Amino acid sequence: MLRALSQGSCYRVGLVLLPGFSIMSLASVITPLNSANRISGRQLYHWTTLSLADEKVISADGMPYPVDTPLATAADFDAVIICAGENPQLSCMELLRPWLLARLKQRRSYPLELGALDAGSYVLAQMRLLDGYSCTVHWDYLTVMRESFPQVEVTNKLFVFDRNRFTCAGATATLDMMLYLICYHQGASCVPLSRNS
Repeated sequence: MLRALSQGSCYRVGLVLLPGFSIMSLASVITPLNSANRISGRQLYHWTTLSLADEKVISADGMPYPVDTPLATAADFDAVIICAGENPQLSCMELLRPWLLARLKQRRSYPLELGALDAGSYVLAQMRLLDGYSCTVHWDYLTVMRESFPQVEVTNKLFVFDRNRFTCAGATATLDMMLYLICYHQGASCVPLSRNS
């Protein structure tokens, strides 16, 4: 299960933008986090956009999106969310995988939480970081993911939380997932832990 936040703590999120990511899904992460900060009057959440190497990442719409920092100079995070869209198998695994593994192995009082938007689950599965977990993925990748990764329980739910992993099918499902996450952190009554499509 995801860790509970202590009073006054700030949840630090690293958003890894891979080429072809969805700007709509990204906004569905950032907007509720920003709203939670604004409504509470405190910085409950801090997010940093990350790229594999370049200063800008091209979205699915063909728009260059500026990022805060490349992976090589990124700070520590409580959660890392993989934002992937088209052709996730073409992502630069030689850069992303060792970076994620190093953070997962760091000594800490709580484990790093990993999230995925759209086809981000496919990327995590490629890196064997969803073995033994339940997840969901964008409907375009449901069949190929089930065939390629039998060690992963791939569902057709809109979003899934399984221990320290959380995944969603993308777009508006991202908003649903993030609202659940905020409710969980802040101790509010929440919707069921995973939602069916």
